[in-house]
Amino acid sequence: MTSRRTLRSAVATAAVALSPLALPAQIIGEGHPSLDPLHGPIVATMAQAGIPGATVAASRGGRLVFNKGFGFADLGTGFPMTPRTRCRIGSTSKVLTALALLKLTDQVPSFTTKRTLYGPGGVVPDYLFQVALDYGPMHPLIAGQIRIDHLLSHSSGFVGGGSPEAAAQRFGIPLEAVTYREVHADFLFRKALGYFPGTDAVYSNHNLGLCSLVIERVSGLGYANYVDSQICHPIGMDDTVPTGSTNSGWEATPHLYAGSGAPIVWAHRADPHPTEYGAGGWSSTARDLVRMMCAGDKLRNRTDVLLPATADLMASRPYPAATTTRAHGWAITKSGKLWHNGSIGGGASYIARFPAGYVSAGGIDLSEVTVAVCVNIQNAGALSALVDSVALAVGAASLPRSYDLFVGSR
Repeated sequence: MTSRRTLRSAVATAAVALSPLALPAQIIGEGHPSLDPLHGPIVATMAQAGIPGATVAASRGGRLVFNKGFGFADLGTGFPMTPRTRCRIGSTSKVLTALALLKLTDQVPSFTTKRTLYGPGGVVPDYLFQVALDYGPMHPLIAGQIRIDHLLSHSSGFVGGGSPEAAAQRFGIPLEAVTYREVHADFLFRKALGYFPGTDAVYSNHNLGLCSLVIERVSGLGYANYVDSQICHPIGMDDTVPTGSTNSGWEATPHLYAGSGAPIVWAHRADPHPTEYGAGGWSSTARDLVRMMCAGDKLRNRTDVLLPATADLMASRPYPAATTTRAHGWAITKSGKLWHNGSIGGGASYIARFPAGYVSAGGIDLSEVTVAVCVNIQNAGALSALVDSVALAVGAASLPRSYDLFVGSR
């Protein structure tokens, strides 16, 4: 059997004499034949947006029906994008973090999304945080009302993000030694609350970054270890890792746009700091992200990672009076579509899950359809319309109930 690295070497050797942008489009993977017409729109979107490579996956009724790689993982070598090639997913990592935190509420009876963060009975009753609240610009009594569900819905009052570099400077420790404890303490020293908790919703990396610290405090495990052992491994997200934590040969090369707007290899793109994993530091594939979405759909064809009531909670709006666009970890439309995107240097992603009974404006039943797209350049703006196009094709296709690419795989 040809190894991944041998395949990479062979393709690179064959591509030496060719200009990367002149290489023919490549499509690798599986999908029901009725969905083959999707190839054209996907390739066209990639060409128009200057996207070197993408993985695209979709499910209906919890069954994987499309899982393909398009284009190139590395324009410099011509190595193709396969369905198992990982891309940096950016803020879509927040859905994975939320899923892990809600898993903890199933495992630990005393831990609920209504728990407060600080003070007696708080989840993070750290003396350093109390000092920061007492001497920083954040009103300690108001901050004392922040709960876990505020973090998950971006309704905490926190505005902006934490900074491992600022934390390292404040506490006089090496950057590699900084944990989210120091990041959060520095945040409290520097920033005031932007609004009273639960009265508004302002997207902030710090909300889900802080969730990674909560996961560590409640579980007793490192954040990445908990996510891998309790979410990724049990449901078969075998190609999902913190960015930069492994070098297996399946990582897509990050790209960026040159002055002409053409994509080029980003040769020295830095990996995220471990404190950034919770808000935007994972790499994954479209198939794995579909698997993640199916792990909370309550369908009977496979075991969910959450209890039914917790799955319902994740898809609900905790503060509808404050916002109609935030569920627990998800963004949500008024019609109930759950979605999230991510855009980070060298990668981007977009995922969407349509609830039972969802019908498109054109009358297509999108019930229990999920779609995920991952790309190896920072351009999430091109992905929303593509995801909707894929969803419409999956909803309209004649798909036998026996067709499921998840069967026989983890």
